[in-house]
Amino acid sequence: SSGINAEWPLRPGEQIAPLISQALSANKVEQDSAQEQLKVLAPQPDYATSLLSILLRQDAPLSVRQMAGVLLKQFAENSWQECPHIAAKDVVKANILPGLGDSLSKVRSS
Repeated sequence: SSGINAEWPLRPGEQIAPLISQALSANKVEQDSAQEQLKVLAPQPDYATSLLSILLRQDAPLSVRQMAGVLLKQFAENSWQECPHIAAKDVVKANILPGLGDSLSKVRSS
C-alpha cells in the first residue's frame, strides 16, 4: 500500500497504519472501505494507542501521521467518555504531549 514500505517498518500495535494510508487514497472505493474498517476498529482497546504511536513516529509519512492525529482527535471528541479502556486512555494522556512538541507544525496542528 502507499506510504508503507521498508523505510517505515510497522511496530507492534500499528497494524492500522495501512488502513490509514488507504483512507488517504484518491480511489473513493478504497477510501470508503478503509474508513468503514477504521470505524469497526475504533472500539478496540488498542485503537487510540495505535493512532498515538503512528502520530508520534518521526519516520512515518507526514500524511499518515496527520491522519492518525485527526482520527485520534475525533476519537477523543466522540468516544473518550464512553471508552472503557482505562489503561489505553492513560497511555494516551501520558504520551500525547510529545506530539504537541513535534518539530513539524503540520503534525502539531492535526
